[in-house]
Order: sequence, then structure tokens, then C-alpha cells
Amino acid sequence: MEFEKALLKLAAFCAYRERCSSEVQAKMAEWELSESLQKRLMAYLQAENYLNDERFAAAYARSKFRQKQWGRVKIRLMLRQKKLSDATIRHALNSIDGDEYWATLLELAEKKAAELANKPKKTAPKHSLFRFLAGKGFEADLAAEAVRQVLKP
Repeated sequence: MEFEKALLKLAAFCAYRERCSSEVQAKMAEWELSESLQKRLMAYLQAENYLNDERFAAAYARSKFRQKQWGRVKIRLMLRQKKLSDATIRHALNSIDGDEYWATLLELAEKKAAELANKPKKTAPKHSLFRFLAGKGFEADLAAEAVRQVLKP
């Protein structure tokens, strides 16, 4: 595949939604492009701002937090799978507002506690609620504090 044709396809691929470098590299590998052509294409896409890992990571973190209500632990794991640097991941996670994060955690805990109250008790509600919050990717200390606040005696 020649440079111009591959560039048009990759520009459309990147313009459709935010992409990270590893996704673009995987696409080029799928097309079996030569290594030198891949390097030229990556350099061009980054220079023309079609591809920006910092921007991708921040958008990914915000969207997964707001839409799927994931915690920072889960978002960090998913961004690591995208082969992003620790500094990029840290910057993206810092873009999540702390007050909004805590409010979302409490809201999830209250909803789940209400669900658990209506079900027959197989395990202690504290354990079930904590496991749920940890599974959503919230830090253990924050999840434990939310459980304490929601399940006050």
C-alpha cells in the first residue's frame, strides 16, 4: 500500500474517534505495511495532530468515568493495555474532578446498597458493596469509606 492511500485511510480512522498510537500501529500491522512506511505515517499523523496520546488518554479517562462510572484503578489498567506511558496515564487520571469522583462513588454505593437491601442476604452487605465498588475500579480506601458512609448503623 502506498503512502498516500494508507495516509487517507489512517486519517479517516483517527478522525472517526480519538485513537492512541498502539491502535494505529495495530491497524498498520493488520495491513502488513513495511516498518519504514509505518514510521513515516506515524510521524505525519502526530505532526498533523491526528494522533495525540495525551489527548486520547484524557478523553478515554473522562468518558469511561462519566459514561461507565469506572474508577481510576480500572481506567489505569485499561490505559496500560493501550501501551501508554505512566506519565500520560497519571495526567489523564488527574483530569478527573475529585469532587465529582467522590459524588459518583457515593451515588453508586447508595444505589447498590438499596439493591442489596431488597435481596436475600447470602453475604454481609458490607462485603458485597465493597466488592462491587472495587470491581468498578475504585480505590480500596475510598470504597471502604463509601461503604462506611452508606451503611452507617
